Amino acid sequence: MRFPCPIHGGRELSAVAEVKDNTLVFVCFSGCGAEGSDALGLIAAIRGLDVRTQFREVLEEAASVAGVSIDSLPLAPRTRAFTPEIAPEVVEARREAAEGVRRVVGALLDLCPLTGEGLRYLTEERGLTRRTCEDARIGFVGDPDRVLRVLSATFPAEALDVAGIVYDGGYLAHARHPLLFPIVRGGVAVYVQGRALGPVAKKPDRWRSMRGGVPGLYNADALERADVPVMLCEGPIDTLSAAQWVPDVAPVGVFGAGGFKDEWAAPMRGREVWVAFDPDAAGDKGSATTMRTLVAAGAWPKRVAMPSGMDVNEWYLAEMA
Repeated sequence: MRFPCPIHGGRELSAVAEVKDNTLVFVCFSGCGAEGSDALGLIAAIRGLDVRTQFREVLEEAASVAGVSIDSLPLAPRTRAFTPEIAPEVVEARREAAEGVRRVVGALLDLCPLTGEGLRYLTEERGLTRRTCEDARIGFVGDPDRVLRVLSATFPAEALDVAGIVYDGGYLAHARHPLLFPIVRGGVAVYVQGRALGPVAKKPDRWRSMRGGVPGLYNADALERADVPVMLCEGPIDTLSAAQWVPDVAPVGVFGAGGFKDEWAAPMRGREVWVAFDPDAAGDKGSATTMRTLVAAGAWPKRVAMPSGMDVNEWYLAEMA
């Protein structure tokens, strides 16, 4: 049976449902990424519920559709979810480690103001304004030797190695990836991703991560503006281009089309999300996976139709020319 997808609110007959082995299977082929393997999953997706954490609410919706009372169903009594206790000393050790990383990141950015080739690249080649770059607190490692000396004299070697800024042996991680894009939370830089300016052998080689993995979305503080759609971009330059170009959106970004994590979807529940990943194979695959995650979290994702061969920044530059 084909029908308009109730999850993304489409009008075309893009969704298909059929029964296989006494189980309802549904999928939407419009690009919204909705799919599921039972009736409860379909109801949960439509209502913006999570079957795993809101199972009773999903059952209440299903009972309402069936015209019965949930009280008449043979449900097991609720049990409190198990939450493992974490020893206070472990909590304190984690807090101190996180604070140490923040201090290292802050010092790195203080030592690396955006000047020279980094500023020229972003403003002249990528069309970003100096104000946009300053607001985003982008840095540039103009003198790697000096940065290494000062950081090594300021922090213990272990702290620098744990942060992934200076590795054991005295190697500055971002010496070859000097353009620094910080992830900021509540006004505090907690992480920095380095980008190479010159040519690289493979696309993933363009970026240099810290230890521990990316902790959140780029420009995540923009999500505090809850009255506008979210624009999810692939990379910080696309994100900042959207911030300059597209009015009335909350632009956020991931480092790579496959980099979206399930826990990042929660703040987008109930919101329209424009997924603007690059129009290539990786972008198509990442968009489909990310949109399924967003649908499961109760968001309303839509894939942005990008011009052939253009990312957001290239599209912006073409429109501004």
